[in-house]
This record gives sequence, C-alpha cells and structure tokens, in this order.
Amino acid sequence: MPLAEEITSRSNERLKAVKRVRDGKDTERFVVEGRRLFFELGNSTIQIEAVFATKEFIAKHDRISELRSGDSYQLFPLSDSLLSTISETKNPQGVVAVCRRPAFSPLEHSKGSEVAILLHNLSNPGNLGAVIRTAEAFEASYIGFSGNCCDPFHPAAVRASMGSVFRSKLISKREYFEAVAKFREAGFVPIAADIKGASSYRGALWPSSPLIIMGSEAHGLDDSELEAADHIFRIPINTSVESLNISVAAGILLSEAAFNRS
Repeated sequence: MPLAEEITSRSNERLKAVKRVRDGKDTERFVVEGRRLFFELGNSTIQIEAVFATKEFIAKHDRISELRSGDSYQLFPLSDSLLSTISETKNPQGVVAVCRRPAFSPLEHSKGSEVAILLHNLSNPGNLGAVIRTAEAFEASYIGFSGNCCDPFHPAAVRASMGSVFRSKLISKREYFEAVAKFREAGFVPIAADIKGASSYRGALWPSSPLIIMGSEAHGLDDSELEAADHIFRIPINTSVESLNISVAAGILLSEAAFNRS
C-alpha cells in the first residue's frame, strides 16, 4: 500500500479530525494508540480507516501497510512532534489509528453454561478497560453497560483492555432495570456483587448462566438495584481494607463462575 502525502502542519484538517475522535466528539469512530494495540487490530474485525505513523515507525515495521488482507486504510507519515498533538499519552509509540466503532452485539438467548457481566455507573475508563480484559480472559459471553457507565472505546479504556475490547461482545448501554430484564429474558440469572451479600461467592450455588452485576467504584449498587438480582454474593476481605479495585473483584467472580461451569 503506497504512503499518503506526508503531513507537515499542525493545522492539517486530518489531524483536527483525529483530535475530535480522540476527544469523544465523533461517536462513529475511536482511536487506537501504540504499537501493540495497533497490531492487535489485525486479530479482530475492527475496520481501520486511517493510520498516522512516524517515518521511523514505518521503516521499522514493514508490515504496517499489510496488517490485514483486504484493508484499504490510508497511511499518513508525520513527525514525532505532530504525532504528539493527536496522542493522549505522554510518550507516543509512533502510531495512532482511527477506526470505525463496531456495532453492538445482539443479546442472544443463553445456550447454558455461559456467563455475562453488567457494569453499572463505572466512571473510570481505565478500570472499565481492565474489566473488559478480565472478562475476555474468563470467556464471558457478553459485557453489558448501564446507567452513566463510561465509554468502552475511550482511549484509556482501549489501552487498559489490551485489545480485548476489539473482540468482545458488547451490549449497548441501557437503563439499569431494563438491562437486567433483557439479560433475564435471555436466560441469564442476575447475581449482584456487594459487600452486604448474605453469601460468600465461594461455595455458593452458582446458576448455570450467571449475569454478574457490578456497581460503580465509589457507590456500588443501591438497595433497589440489589433487589433486582436473584442473588447477592460478597467477596470476604480484611475489614481494614475498604474495598477491592473493580477489575480485581471482577476477576475473582469471573474465575469462580468459570470454575463452576467446568
């Protein structure tokens, strides 16, 4: 694939467009930064629209223009200083890609022995991305979002997911009780994670297709939201520790759900 014309000006309209995508002002696209994440795109069906890379990066990675057979994105060379103007990270790794957001997945009826996770009001995109990575590691069938949950394609969420967001089945964001009802209709049994749960997650009787519901890092789930679940499981921890990071808690529960499925 031949290189497009080199970008040499900060006022270039293509760079301005990338900034709009990066800042969440373009709801149809998202940005991917860094070598590892860029090449992770090759293991997904994500559509790449444009790539902005330093000449050093292009020279070092010959296959940059052949990431995936059939792709027809444009590859724009530019300087390190210009790349830094569209990067969200302090130390850019030589490449920024603009990609088309994938469509949300349809929620199909559980085939039995599946697990899904619903994230409610998560405000930290780094934590959200880490949970998505954990969910893929433990083979969660679906990841749902409700309330004021942040964008799974926020640049920080994409980085923290380490590419898992490219491959996971994401369910479109809904109001909390509607989301729980939709998963229930699909055959999933809602299980809320909360320190007030009567049963420890370990040794509890897990349903064959659990929906693990996790609330925000700061506030968790309120009483009415907990009542929407069939079960409330807690993770016993040292009482001197207020709480676990949500990605750690998600890993514990998803691991136990996987163990029970096997």
